[in-house]
Amino acid sequence: PSLRWSAATPRADVLVDSRSIAGLRTDLLDVRCMSGVQCSWTAKIDAADVSLGDWQFGQAQLMSPMQASIGESIEVSISTATAVSGTDIRFGDYKVRAISLREFAGATFTVANGGWQAQLPASTIRLQTLRPLELLESSFDLELQDTQVLHDGDRLESGFRLDPATATVSYRGIDIAVPAAAGTFTIEDDRQSADVRLSGAKRGISAAVSYTERTAGGELRVQDATFDMRRRSLATWLKRRGDAWNVIDGLVRANLTLLWAGLGDDRSYDGQIELNAAGLAGNYEELVFTGLELGLKADVEDDLSARIDPVDVRLGLLDAGVPVTNLEATLIPDLAMSTLQVERLGFEILGGSMHAKPFLWRRDSGRTEVPFEVRRIQPALMLALADFDSVEIDGSLSGVLPLLLVGRKVLIEGGKLSSEAPGGTIRYRPEVPVEGMKKDSSQLGTVTRALGNFHYESLSCDVNYAENGDLRLQMRIQGVNPDMDPNQPVILNLGLDNNVPQLLRSLQATRSIEDILERRASQ
Repeated sequence: PSLRWSAATPRADVLVDSRSIAGLRTDLLDVRCMSGVQCSWTAKIDAADVSLGDWQFGQAQLMSPMQASIGESIEVSISTATAVSGTDIRFGDYKVRAISLREFAGATFTVANGGWQAQLPASTIRLQTLRPLELLESSFDLELQDTQVLHDGDRLESGFRLDPATATVSYRGIDIAVPAAAGTFTIEDDRQSADVRLSGAKRGISAAVSYTERTAGGELRVQDATFDMRRRSLATWLKRRGDAWNVIDGLVRANLTLLWAGLGDDRSYDGQIELNAAGLAGNYEELVFTGLELGLKADVEDDLSARIDPVDVRLGLLDAGVPVTNLEATLIPDLAMSTLQVERLGFEILGGSMHAKPFLWRRDSGRTEVPFEVRRIQPALMLALADFDSVEIDGSLSGVLPLLLVGRKVLIEGGKLSSEAPGGTIRYRPEVPVEGMKKDSSQLGTVTRALGNFHYESLSCDVNYAENGDLRLQMRIQGVNPDMDPNQPVILNLGLDNNVPQLLRSLQATRSIEDILERRASQ
C-alpha cells in the first residue's frame, strides 16, 4: 500500500540566494504539504535594500498565496490575490519612487533541469514618479501581456500596453499628454530593448529603443513620426504652465536617431534629428500665425547639444494686430554659442515690404543692430491702423529702419523714410469743415487749409521708437495746394506720436484669434 502523509508548520524562514537574487529573506506562512508532493503557503517579504538582478529596491513588500507540485520538476502557481509593492527603485539610470501591482491574473513558476522560468499571462503595474532622464518625470499604469521570464531570469520578454488615461508626463515645466502605446520589450543579460507604437496622431508612431548596462550605452530610433494638428491640437499634447499657446492646424513629420554611452559626466551622445513642418497655424498669447513651413536637420553632439543646419522658414501670416505676410527667413542657430545667425529675413507689411541685412544675435549681447530696408509701404494703411479717419493719403514710402534688439525690447533710432516719385496727395477732413477756417489766420488754420487738398512731391519722415513703446514720426512735407495757390510751394513740418503697445492692444481687441485660425483651417 502507498504511504499517505501530510505536514504543516505555521511559519518557515527561507533565505533566497542565487545569481540574480542576493540574500532575500522570505517568510513562508501557513505551510502545508502532503503526499504527492503538493504544498501550499503564503510568501511574505518585507525587506529593505533588496537586490533582484539589476533592480535595487529601497523597500520591497510581497504577500502571495502559492501552491506547488514537486516531482521531477517543481511547478509553483502564484495566486491572483498576490500583492506587491516597492519604493525607491533603481534600474540602471532609471529611478522610480514607487511601484505596485494593480491587477494580476496569476503566474506559474517552474524549476527544471537546474534552471527556472516563469509565465505571467496578464498583469498591471503602477509606476509612480519614474525618472528616466533628468527633468523628465512620469507616472502611469503599465499593462503587461504574455510575460515570460526565462533562463534563470537572464531573459524577460513581454508585450505591454499603456492607457493614456492613467499617465502623466512632465518635462521642464511642460505637461505632456501621453498617447496610447503598445509594443514589446525584452531584457536579456545586461541588454534591454523595446519596440513601441504610439497612436493618436494622423498615423501611428513607431520607435525602437535599446540599452546595454555593461557599456551604459543605448539607442533610440523614431522613423517617420507624423503629427496631425487638425486631429489633435498641440495644446492638448503639451501644456506649459502659465502660457497661452496652441497649434491647431498643419502636419509635423520627424525622424530621430539618438545613441549614447557612459554614465554621469562621462556620458556621450551622437545622433541625427530631422523635422519638417507644413501648414502650421496657431497662436502664442495674442500673436497669431498661419502657414508656417520649415525643415530642420541637426546632428546631436557629444554633450547632447545639437549642431543645426541652416533652417529655411516660411510664414504665411504673423499677426500681432498688424498683419505681416509672406515672411521668409534663413536661420543658422548655434546652441553651443547661444547665437542665431540670420542670413535672410523679409516680409510684406502695410502694402510694402521690409528686408533685413544679415545679422548675428547673441543671447549674452545687450544690444543687437538689425538694419531693415523698407520698400514702398503705404502711409494710408499706417493711418488706417491708427484710426485717423479724417485723413486721406496716398503714395508710398521707402527707406531704412535700424532696429535695435535690447533684451526683449525692440527700439528704432534714427529711422528715415521718404516718398517715392511722383509723390501723392493728402486730404484732411476735420470735423470742422476747412471752409469754415478760411478766416483763421493762425498757423494751425493755415496748416489745416493747406492739408485740405495737399499735393506733395516729397515727404520725408524721421522714425524713432522708444523702449516705453512711444513711436515718434517727425515729417517734412513739400508740395502745393491747388485750391489755395498752385504756384506757391508749401513746406509743412508735422510731428506724430503714438504708443504702439496701446495701439496693438486696441487692434487686438477688434479681431478674434479664433476667427483668424478658423478661416485658415477652412482654406
